[in-house]
Amino acid sequence: MCCFVVLVYLEWWFTAPSAVKAPRRDLNLMKALLNYSTTNSPISTATSEKLQRHLWYLSEELVGLTLFDEDVSLAMMRRMLESMKRQVEDEDEEPLKRCNRDLATLAVSQLDSFASPKTVRLFEKLHLATDFLEADPSSWGTNRTYRAAQDQLKTLKVVNDHAERG
Repeated sequence: MCCFVVLVYLEWWFTAPSAVKAPRRDLNLMKALLNYSTTNSPISTATSEKLQRHLWYLSEELVGLTLFDEDVSLAMMRRMLESMKRQVEDEDEEPLKRCNRDLATLAVSQLDSFASPKTVRLFEKLHLATDFLEADPSSWGTNRTYRAAQDQLKTLKVVNDHAERG
């Protein structure tokens, strides 16, 4: 167990409270857990199956937080924007509350595969302007509405994480 904590989990535990980093961190943690199967398959399987039930930040809406994560590449943000702009037939349906992909799919998934036109609902629910979505992500750093939204979202903390730590 000590090897697992030191090699896999410790980094994720200390960086968990940031909401804007949560989607990327959750996906990367899942990939790390799945890759841990080469070291200890039973622990990898148990932890992966457990985390799979808690991938809230990879939902269609909350993955939008990633657009404010400074560690996400411009290329990934551009692909997310493309996913958010594509037309879907079930646009009126409520977005899923959490990711519902199997472990094999998660192992090769990228953040843009979770984004959809429903991702914009995050901004609507938080009353954030979305005009910056029409511009290229390379210009967002100088966009006033993007910076205001980023400042607001960076103050969000992952509530459940704090409750579990308490």
